[in-house]
Amino acid sequence: MQTELTEKLPAGIKFTALHTNHDHRGWLTEIYRDEWQQEFNPIQWNVTYAHAGVLRGVHFHVDRADYIFIASGKIHVGLCDLRLHSPTRKQGYIVPMDAIHPHIMIIPVGIAHGIWFEKDSIIMYGLDNYWNPQHDFSCIWNDPELNIPWPTQSAILSERDASAPSYDEFMKNITRHVL
Repeated sequence: MQTELTEKLPAGIKFTALHTNHDHRGWLTEIYRDEWQQEFNPIQWNVTYAHAGVLRGVHFHVDRADYIFIASGKIHVGLCDLRLHSPTRKQGYIVPMDAIHPHIMIIPVGIAHGIWFEKDSIIMYGLDNYWNPQHDFSCIWNDPELNIPWPTQSAILSERDASAPSYDEFMKNITRHVL
């Protein structure tokens, strides 16, 4: 089932509510069925745990889409549409996700994205192409040109993300590859 939020996001973003079955033993949620997303064929799955306050990104993948599911905690996914001919080009978005209200999000090629962990959280994400560091680019998470309305002013970053280039340098790097 698609949520109302999907209509407010860049074209190609899928944000889908999942159904959870509860009983006296606990619960079960299906997080992936091939028939749901026929255009997305995951070939690699990863699990990430991060502490509250961590921000991963902002990243841009040249040749792969991501399929995100939050297993525990609460996150905010920041998005910026960088596709040249998109009607939502350079628009920034924040999509909150939590384990209590399970959703999946598919982020297609052309959308820069990052994840801020409001609480200690575990996310699972599928890739439709193998991770390749040569096809993965970063931009400093809080560059105003991204127009992402992050719900925080500070973040715990990896060394890679802390030293990521400005939006202008980032765009020079990715333009020669895809845009």
